[in-house]
Amino acid sequence: MKIIFTDLDATLLDHGTYSYAPAESALRKIRAGGIPLIICTSKTYAETIFWRRELSNKHPFIVENGAAICIPRGYFGAEYAFGRARDGYDVIEFGIPSKKIISALEEFRRRGLQFTGMSELSEDEVAQMTNLPPGQARLAKQREYGEPIIMDLRQERKLKTLADEKGLRVVKGGRFYHILGNNDKGKAAQALIAIYKKEFGEVRAIAFGDSPNDFEMLKVADSPFLVQRSDGSYASNDFLKAEGIGPRGWNKKVLELLR
Repeated sequence: MKIIFTDLDATLLDHGTYSYAPAESALRKIRAGGIPLIICTSKTYAETIFWRRELSNKHPFIVENGAAICIPRGYFGAEYAFGRARDGYDVIEFGIPSKKIISALEEFRRRGLQFTGMSELSEDEVAQMTNLPPGQARLAKQREYGEPIIMDLRQERKLKTLADEKGLRVVKGGRFYHILGNNDKGKAAQALIAIYKKEFGEVRAIAFGDSPNDFEMLKVADSPFLVQRSDGSYASNDFLKAEGIGPRGWNKKVLELLR
């Protein structure tokens, strides 16, 4: 069976407008074919619940750069280990709490790193910075496992050095640097693929992303695709390429694969 992992921002959703309208025809084909579409995003649990409703999606999903897999209760017949139950989902956690990461970042600031964390921003500031409507900006602030920060690119090396000392990871997304524990989209996707294989046998995993924080997810897929970024470029030459910016590239390649 085929399963499709997808990033949201600048991949299935337009970078500027957050619209998935250009991907509607492929989304309809996926739903008609009963193909699992697995959201694998840097977004929060609250944000992802919103987008699953928008997309009429009933499948497992991965939040905050692989920090947690959420599986609808009863979705699989096969057994799997999970840490806790939440809102009708079995949750498999890989991330560490945001409070610990924010505490480490406060130490980094004392050591000279200059940045602004999302937790320090108001909802209005998040909305202005991301073009999100205020309601979605509120959901974006409900982080549980990491902290996105904004800083000058020239401090990247210093940030990574400080993060390494604390056993933390730095992943660059489309708008923010994400400070994480030892989790990534690839580890979570691989764990979920294993459950699908236990349930269904042979599985072909297809994955779509646009930026470096998607690379680990793409590495564990059988067919890994990067869509074009808003300037027409690709984030890497190490993966297959979907021709088209964001959801347009996503739509075109999915239709090709399902034809």
